[in-house]
Amino acid sequence: MTITYYPFDGADVYQAQWTKMFSPVQSGVVAGIGDGLEVYGDSSGMQVKVRSGRAFIKGHTMDSDATSTLAIAAADPSNARWDLVVVKLDWVNKTISLVVKTGTPAGSPALPSVTESSTVWEIPLAKVIVDAGATTIAAAKVIDRRIACNLFKIPFLIGDGVTVITAGVKAVIPVRFPLILHGWQIEEVTATSGSITFDIWVDYYGNTPAVADTIISSGKPLISSAVRGVSVLSLGSGGISTWSAGMTGVLRPEQYDNGLLLSVNADATPATVKKVCLTLLASRR
Repeated sequence: MTITYYPFDGADVYQAQWTKMFSPVQSGVVAGIGDGLEVYGDSSGMQVKVRSGRAFIKGHTMDSDATSTLAIAAADPSNARWDLVVVKLDWVNKTISLVVKTGTPAGSPALPSVTESSTVWEIPLAKVIVDAGATTIAAAKVIDRRIACNLFKIPFLIGDGVTVITAGVKAVIPVRFPLILHGWQIEEVTATSGSITFDIWVDYYGNTPAVADTIISSGKPLISSAVRGVSVLSLGSGGISTWSAGMTGVLRPEQYDNGLLLSVNADATPATVKKVCLTLLASRR
């Protein structure tokens, strides 16, 4: 029987050991750093751009401190194709890079697969739709495929499934560490289509949060004549830009004795649903 252990001072740690040590940790984009490696098109030609950010892959880290431009191969004249933008870890060459994997033109295109091998490991950032004969990549042709490695969920189960949810405060939780809010999703638990809107209020622990303490200037969590709703995931350092209330998207409870209180309030707009799960997506600051 052989027992190995690492890392310790005075003993070398090799990349294979480092990878093994962090293999249980999710690889992905690190939410809350830079602009979250967001990929976008701006109709400036056959190219996409990747904003700043950080990726964590199998115990290795890549930092990008500025926007990168990646070329997109010429479009097929007859068929569309789907390309995939990835972060590529290459253990052989000891590099981590931003790469476009070019798809195959077809009447029904397929997205290239990410590589997960003993020599190369990739994580997806975005799908790029390259239309037949395209000469530029517009914003609508880039679809987010990022996976965040450090997001956690704050779920709220609201309603009893019997009576319609009424207006008012539905949940209050303490916030004792700095966090960034990156998105939300709502699911109607009984799969009944309906409508409801929520507001998020934050105040220091000694007060009871009220409507004046909203942290949302626009983009409230809601479902509208539907079973579910979801926000655009904003993985940058400021989180959801429209959720600020002077805190630039970051809740800082260490500035207050006993931290902060976060309240979920159902707006007065008439609700037609009886039970929902509202989940806030957040990261530690």
